[in-house]
Amino acid sequence: MAFILTSLHTIFFAATSPIESSNIAMKLIEVMLIFVGSWWSADLGSGVLHWSVDNYGNGRTPVMGNIIAAFQGHHSAPWTITQRQFCNNVYKLCTPF
Repeated sequence: MAFILTSLHTIFFAATSPIESSNIAMKLIEVMLIFVGSWWSADLGSGVLHWSVDNYGNGRTPVMGNIIAAFQGHHSAPWTITQRQFCNNVYKLCTPF
């Protein structure tokens, strides 16, 4: 989420800064590169988090234990993720460490 908010903030300021007529193409390229880079960073960050909590630790791990237990739970009963509300599936990820 932080990656997305940062990219939106950067895109907003890049898009609202003064544009000279000769700089329009460069500004569009800059905005697109920021968008693609932010998307890639967010995808990589969420993938690394998912991989790490799926493979390391358990529910008794300090600091991240409840997140690890929630992530690993979808492997023992994968059908339950489709039977619950979205907020019920992700609330443990949103609680502070």
